[in-house]
This record gives sequence, structure tokens and C-alpha cells, in this order.
Amino acid sequence: MWNEISEPWKIAFEEAWTAFRNGCTPIGGVLCRPDGTIMLRDHNRSAEKDTINRRISHAEANILRRTDTDSISDLHTCVLY
Repeated sequence: MWNEISEPWKIAFEEAWTAFRNGCTPIGGVLCRPDGTIMLRDHNRSAEKDTINRRISHAEANILRRTDTDSISDLHTCVLY
């Protein structure tokens, strides 16, 4: 079954596992270009001690904050897993 899952989903699950190991809600996220190229990956950091604002440190929010919108002209075509 694992072999049938697309690479972005595998990475999202790996990030979720990292979040779980760090005591956070196990959610991971991956931002991909339309061709499937992975641009960014992150996980929920709501329980990590180094996190500045734990309330908004969700996986998808972390990815979007790190996205360089100036250098990505086709952001509206990207996929967030």
C-alpha cells in the first residue's frame, strides 16, 4: 500500500510523524509545483518549545509563511498536500 501513495503524500506523512514525535498533533504538509516538484515541506509545531507563536504554527501555515512569493510566478498552480 505504501508503494501506491504518491511522493508528496509520503513526505506529508513523514512530516506528520515528526510532529507526533515532537509532541504535536501529527499533521504534515508539502507544497508542490504542478509537475510534482516538491518546493517546501513542514509539520505542525504547536507543542515545540522553540516555536514563537504556537497557535498558528500549523503545517500549512508554516509552509505558506516560508513561501517566497516573489520568486514563484505560478503559485496559484501549486498544490498544498
